Amino acid sequence: MKILQITQRFNPSISGSQYHVYRISKELIRLGHEVTVLTTMSMHNKDIRGFSTSRPFTLKSINPALPKFEHMEGMKVYRFKPIFQFWMHMSNPSMFIFLLKHIHKYDVVHGHVYMGAESNMAAKVCRLRKIPFIFTAHDLLSTQREAIIVLLKDLYDKIEGRFTLNTAKKLIALTSENKKQYESLNISEDKIRIIPNGVDYEKFDNLTKSKKLLKNIGSPEKVVLFVARLVKYKGAQHIIKAIPEINNDYPDIKFVFIGEDQGYKKELVQLAKNLDVFDKCIFTGKVDEKDLLKYYSIADVFILPSIGEGFGLVALEAIASGIPVILADAGGLKHILSEIGGYPIDMAKDIPKQIVENVKNIFSDPSIDSEIERGKEVLKRYYTWGRVAKMIERVYKEVIS
Repeated sequence: MKILQITQRFNPSISGSQYHVYRISKELIRLGHEVTVLTTMSMHNKDIRGFSTSRPFTLKSINPALPKFEHMEGMKVYRFKPIFQFWMHMSNPSMFIFLLKHIHKYDVVHGHVYMGAESNMAAKVCRLRKIPFIFTAHDLLSTQREAIIVLLKDLYDKIEGRFTLNTAKKLIALTSENKKQYESLNISEDKIRIIPNGVDYEKFDNLTKSKKLLKNIGSPEKVVLFVARLVKYKGAQHIIKAIPEINNDYPDIKFVFIGEDQGYKKELVQLAKNLDVFDKCIFTGKVDEKDLLKYYSIADVFILPSIGEGFGLVALEAIASGIPVILADAGGLKHILSEIGGYPIDMAKDIPKQIVENVKNIFSDPSIDSEIERGKEVLKRYYTWGRVAKMIERVYKEVIS
């Protein structure tokens, strides 16, 4: 098959949805298919001229220079420069023209990311040219609660979102919670296929503890790890609020926060200083994969109290690394808790208090090693990218036939 993947951002920009597209594309190539990726030149949500979502009428900067075309590990990658952005929508006439001219060359088109203009354009052209269109939303919820954003999201759901979802021959949900999101927008159940994310299990299994890194951060007895962008909905503030009480029982402990600052780090640092626990916190910023593996190797607990995860790839990575996980019992993380394991956080209750209790339970639980091994076995059996790609391949064949 000749497969066209459409995504708002792609390598070297990496987040959950972008990595998903990259990994399934690699696996589909291994299965003998030709894969082309259409994306933008944007690396993150602050590099396109337009109106910000956090401050609705703030002009942004200009996007970086990336190659317009390249061969990447067997796939063809085309990048198009947006001329303007409003909310998540990037105005990209050159991509639209490319789709009109070339979409007939592909057997199936797979769009990614709800509220992204790229998949909306692809859906329109697919309907016009009668090309099968598949769509993976990754997450249909908005974590922003400002009145103007709620209004825009509601309008999008009723107009652009409805068109894209109705045009798709099949919709892929990452979890049962994701499936419910589709159904809340009046999508019939028989149109939806649940296919989870995968994890590069071999990369994370049996990591050798980085003694050098442990020494560099002060050789603490315990290390707690958070991996996510520094934005409010990811929940790093809840961990910081839990530190004073955890520190009472485990004074030789460090909390490592890994992730790109998207305007929230200053507030987190001030919170840590106000609680007199700043010396317990390490903010690394964004790290490359090699360093991330080193941090996984020294971590004793992984915490992600996020309300906005379509799936939560980093949680899978932590489990594959043999780290006990404490996760928000919400969104895609709910699926990980129920299907693989972990310690839940009820986001409607006292979150820092639950983090304290869960950390203490992990450090005192004699059966923790067996629980970790059970989770790793589930990952190894059901959450490989090869298995994910074969499930997606079956959906492609279904709509083509």
